[in-house]
Amino acid sequence: MAVTELNQSFTIDCGLLKAVTFWNGLCILGLWVAYRTLQAVYNVSPLHPLYHFPGPRLAAMSFAYEAWFDFFPHTGRYSFEIKKMHEKYGPIIRINPDELHTNDYDMVDQIYAGGGHVLDKQQHYLNTVAGPLTQSSFGARDHETHRIRRSAVNRFFSRGQIMKLEPEVHQLAQRRCDKMLRWRQAPIGVNEAYNCFTADTISQYAFGQPLGFLEQNGWRPNFKAAFHAFLNTSYLFRFIPIVRNLVHLTPYLAKYMEGDMKLLVDEMTVKLPGHVERAMRDRENSRIFAELLDSKELPDSEKTVYRLAGEGFSLMSAGTETTAHHDEDIFPDSYTYNPERWIDPISGQKNHALEKYLMSFSKGSRQCLGMKWVIKGNHDEFFFKTR
Repeated sequence: MAVTELNQSFTIDCGLLKAVTFWNGLCILGLWVAYRTLQAVYNVSPLHPLYHFPGPRLAAMSFAYEAWFDFFPHTGRYSFEIKKMHEKYGPIIRINPDELHTNDYDMVDQIYAGGGHVLDKQQHYLNTVAGPLTQSSFGARDHETHRIRRSAVNRFFSRGQIMKLEPEVHQLAQRRCDKMLRWRQAPIGVNEAYNCFTADTISQYAFGQPLGFLEQNGWRPNFKAAFHAFLNTSYLFRFIPIVRNLVHLTPYLAKYMEGDMKLLVDEMTVKLPGHVERAMRDRENSRIFAELLDSKELPDSEKTVYRLAGEGFSLMSAGTETTAHHDEDIFPDSYTYNPERWIDPISGQKNHALEKYLMSFSKGSRQCLGMKWVIKGNHDEFFFKTR
């Protein structure tokens, strides 16, 4: 009986090998090209629901147009091209087969609506993340999964909770200031100094101990370098999603890596999972993640080391390296540090009208979790600079 089954299996395998011929492969490739061609034609046809929105036809036809600016000649240049497209086509434009873009800030509250407004993240956007980060709140595609994950960590970043951490934030801020005053070597990279401060502050709160960036002799390594290594691969993941699966091999390849990429892999696959495992053993001294492990809001499937390590990586990344958008029509000379722009020149009071246009923390149900944390950190910076 076993011999018969083995012979049948061998016959099937041989049959599959015979089927994989050059001509069959060519036919499969031809069918794929035909499918993509028909899809591109449909994307620019009146049958497509976004057909009537203006924009370059090549952009509407396929994601290749976006990839050309974001991936091939330069990394991440499509945002600048979109700005040019708005100048030519108007406030609402089609930037790829499935997506519209607007620079009309009066539409912000409609697009970033909170409450019961349900919006899933676009998969094309989420293709930029890989590994444990796909299991974080940031990496959640559907609204309900994001709501469950976000609700479990929301209370840790309330204003009241942040105020309780004031002594620790002060201590770390003082440590950074003292280190900068003692520095007698090459000019200080201020971004790196601040990055070390925020990374240690967030890790102390999240895991019960800082990563130690402020204690090291210099300012490197730091989490900024690790995150930039991740960003350098994000566009590759977005336009060639199958490559994202290679991230699962990185723990085995780490010993052959060097520099920032090695630091990234070490943080993502060794250090952060190690913090989560320590939280499982020592609940009393592990802060946020110890409480997440005991949370009744999260099902057991959301409490694995892999998923919580992804949440940790998300917190560290968002807290140490984020970006803001600039609009010269609303914020003239937007790259200049000008606090007076927030004061009404007539009343001398705070200009609340500008707040609706401030997108540094995004808006809606996916607004930056650490917004109050950042505001608190800026307050402490002001304290140390003016005392």
